[in-house]
Amino acid sequence: MATTSYNFTPGIDEDGKQMYYAEIQVNQDFNLYIKRSIPARGMIYEKTSLEHEYAISSLSNTINWGGRVIGNDIISRIYPKFYKIVSYSPVDECEITTN
Repeated sequence: MATTSYNFTPGIDEDGKQMYYAEIQVNQDFNLYIKRSIPARGMIYEKTSLEHEYAISSLSNTINWGGRVIGNDIISRIYPKFYKIVSYSPVDECEITTN
């Protein structure tokens, strides 16, 4: 197994709200682990090419964003895949684990 850590960057969303985000590229199925001090909503955006714009991913609806700790297996049929993970509270830890 390989685990990669990601740092989240502060930003402002389209509605002017403070958010934190990380952009990742994956080439296989993976597990997403996020730890936050404060539960808050979140979103996942995806695209299949660097030339494309991000679109809201259906994964956003399958993840329970209400907790401090999030763990989810992500399976896709198309790779590579680019994800933008957004949290509306600071992220203390984020790891992607692959086989």
